[in-house]
Amino acid sequence: MLRRLLHALALGAVLAGLAGAIELCITWIRYPHHLDPGIWTAILPSYLFAGSILGWCSFVVSPALTRKTDRSHHPGLQLAILILIGGACVVLSLNTSGEPSVRLGIAAVCAILAHQALRLIFRTALGWSIATLFSPLTAFVGLIILLFSSLLAWQLPTIPSPHAGHQGAYDSSNSASPTNLIVLNLSGIQQDFLSCYGYFRNTSPCIDQLAQEGVLFLNETRTPISKDSKPATTLISNTAKLLRESGWETSGISIGDSPLNLEESLHGFAQFTDLSQISLRRRLFIPQLQTKLLSWKNPDRNRPQNAMDHAVSWLKAQSNKGKPFFLSIQLGSAAPPHKPTASTQDHFLPEGILAEEAFGNPPNPVAVRALRDAEVLEIDYAICFLVESLSKLDFLENTILVLCASPLNPKARAMPLILRCPSEFTAGSRISEATSLEGVLTSLAGWLGGQSEVGNNALSSIRRS
Repeated sequence: MLRRLLHALALGAVLAGLAGAIELCITWIRYPHHLDPGIWTAILPSYLFAGSILGWCSFVVSPALTRKTDRSHHPGLQLAILILIGGACVVLSLNTSGEPSVRLGIAAVCAILAHQALRLIFRTALGWSIATLFSPLTAFVGLIILLFSSLLAWQLPTIPSPHAGHQGAYDSSNSASPTNLIVLNLSGIQQDFLSCYGYFRNTSPCIDQLAQEGVLFLNETRTPISKDSKPATTLISNTAKLLRESGWETSGISIGDSPLNLEESLHGFAQFTDLSQISLRRRLFIPQLQTKLLSWKNPDRNRPQNAMDHAVSWLKAQSNKGKPFFLSIQLGSAAPPHKPTASTQDHFLPEGILAEEAFGNPPNPVAVRALRDAEVLEIDYAICFLVESLSKLDFLENTILVLCASPLNPKARAMPLILRCPSEFTAGSRISEATSLEGVLTSLAGWLGGQSEVGNNALSSIRRS
């Protein structure tokens, strides 16, 4: 009795683990940003536990649904049939639309019919020949293989996105201390949202500091410099592609409501994390079931600080690689409805005006502007955290920080453009001539990738000799 119970538990765990592996592969194919094998290590215990429960249930109901002779000669096969049918019933009843009772009834009827049909099929010579696949030895060997694969996945590095392209060899003889590049793209934030451009509120103390220590472009223009000019996301993607071909490590992080275009946004990035979307792990069935049963709340990942947490985690992994890196961070937008965090929500609200008034009908324009400015301040706090982390990791002084913004509508006014790297460019510079983000990124990518010198006139004039 105990042996059969252990057999049922192990068999259920193995079948559920294999189902989880297949589901993870299918999900990754549908969302091919990158694959972190550590996800498998994190989810496998849940799948093994769920499978063990199915195995125990199958062991309990097996005497009522199978004949004694069948259980005696091929117990593993009978348990496998019940486990597979039970798992299918759970998925159908919880993962389809309609009334729960109706779904459960339909699943139960289908399960009974499927069970009888499988019994007839497996009683043939072909069916019984595969019974050895579900023997106790096979189940326990399969369980060991799954646990070993989990340990191996924990040790494996992140698998690059198929959109990343080939990574070239980095020539370490070029520089003893390579220069890195980080691009912070603030969607929808115009110059007149930032205090360093003269805004009357102190919405951007950290960004102001970056401007003082770097180069402030006073007249960043979106006027196309050629008929082939591209949007910011495409420019950043092209930069990542060029630098990856030169041997750089590349990563992208995005929050906000800007939809991703795989053809324009992911090329060149070995790792890309879109925090505005559900995480890869949360797309799998068992984690979703845990959330429903335990009433877990999905964390709000779509915040600037979360983006910086992911960025710093990735940066720490670069500390011992000795290669330069390119990191792109898309930091949300200042488009309504404005919903800053509780810590900054009331920062700019005048006395007597509530945040709820910004969502009234009609909305209070004073409250709307105050919440918008609070969102900018929240982004500024996140940038401050990134700068402090770069300093602790000894990356700050040899990293070029480019702070730019992409418009959300064609009528948007001048967008901010700030560049900081005191070791390469003269601090405190102010550039009044019209400068495009395309020109700056193209020039930087060619120079850092070793394909050209800094050809942009504005950059050449402020670069340290």
